[in-house]
Amino acid sequence: MRTVYAWALAVLITLGAVFLQRSTGPGHARKESLNVLESSYKASFPQSLVRPRSGSPETQLTVTLKAKETGWDPLMGALLHYRRTPGTDDFTTVIPSFTTDKNTLFMNSTLPVQPAAGKVEYYIQLIAKDGTIIQSNSSVLRFRNYVPPAVLILHILLMFFAYLFSNFTGLHALNKQAKTRYYALTALLLILAGGFILGPIVQKYAFNVWWAGWPLGRDMTDNKTLVAFLAWLIAYIINRLPRWKPSATPAAAQTTADDPGTQTTTEATTAQTPSVAPATQPPTADWRRYLYLAAALITLVVYSIPHSTAGSQYDYSTGTVTTQREVQSGT
Repeated sequence: MRTVYAWALAVLITLGAVFLQRSTGPGHARKESLNVLESSYKASFPQSLVRPRSGSPETQLTVTLKAKETGWDPLMGALLHYRRTPGTDDFTTVIPSFTTDKNTLFMNSTLPVQPAAGKVEYYIQLIAKDGTIIQSNSSVLRFRNYVPPAVLILHILLMFFAYLFSNFTGLHALNKQAKTRYYALTALLLILAGGFILGPIVQKYAFNVWWAGWPLGRDMTDNKTLVAFLAWLIAYIINRLPRWKPSATPAAAQTTADDPGTQTTTEATTAQTPSVAPATQPPTADWRRYLYLAAALITLVVYSIPHSTAGSQYDYSTGTVTTQREVQSGT
């Protein structure tokens, strides 16, 4: 595959993965359509909320509703119900305040601030003018601390280019004459910097935890970064090992040394034979270069997992930050 085509395809794959991460991650609000009488509203439910830096015990959750032609005429009011999760608390009901902007309705509800990585389960009920109550599905809202934009942006950029170089190196390895070593090293170093230096810094800011993956926890985001890094590290090390070169046959060398006549004949033949330059060897052994392709595919698979799956979660029973899978399994 030509270099320009490999870069073009790598960019397309990377941008597709970025779109997938943004549309499935916790920073993306959950969407749901709610039908009230003959009107349809598109609701947007936040899944992540930054804790107030002022230390206020309460914060505001805003659920947005977008209307179509009929506007807000069918609606008489709304309720929001919430409770801490995981746990067995009863739902608390609050009456939202409302603001509008053209065809968008903002439902503003006051909630108690949760610890970093604390979660709240909530849903809304829309009350129609005829008394009909329409209930939404439940959403889960996770609280996090403020993360400085510079740190977060640098982390995102490093992981973006790490994924880009991963995709390109894997595709470039299909060209047997291409030199892939430096691209592989770049991908490896970018994963190291973005995932193991900036990643823990971001997590420390957000949830007061440096690392929640193996062997300390079961955080899927940390673990998938570890898997991608190990895949590239193994592929790079194996490709850097020296290639085995067969030596001259000892028996033939001994025969030549013991038989002067043979030695003379050999020397004459060598003198008469024109020197031929050795064939150029591929920069990487044929089978080993495909380890880069395998590492790229592994990275593609692990980064297809939605961000923060089985991520950090506050355990209200112990007062510690753990992961969702650990809380569910009771470990």
